[in-house]
Amino acid sequence: MLSTITIFQWNGVLPFGQTLQMPCIVIQGHIGGRSYVQNEVLCRFVFPERPGALVKFLDAFSPQWNITLFHYRGQGETGANVLVGIQVAQTEMDEFRFRANNLGYDYVIETDNEAFRLLVQ
Repeated sequence: MLSTITIFQWNGVLPFGQTLQMPCIVIQGHIGGRSYVQNEVLCRFVFPERPGALVKFLDAFSPQWNITLFHYRGQGETGANVLVGIQVAQTEMDEFRFRANNLGYDYVIETDNEAFRLLVQ
């Protein structure tokens, strides 16, 4: 289960009541500082709780792209929420999406999520 952070107003930039679902501990860690990784794509994946899930993920994306961030938050039998940063050139985004879709894990690309970007700026 993901924690929900509701942003009621952030300098008038976000609509009232916009929500962002991210593992709460990850948000707390990112608010303390920032980093810039060129071409970093931030995604939320839901890993199944079964042997080989991580290896399957790594086989899909590595060594093609550099994994810059990996934050795992187990949720018991329902799966694990994982925030992942991966360096993907803009010209390779179609290939990235193809691999992510074929992986079979639920995922959301958070890079363009305005609420998330404001939290990590």
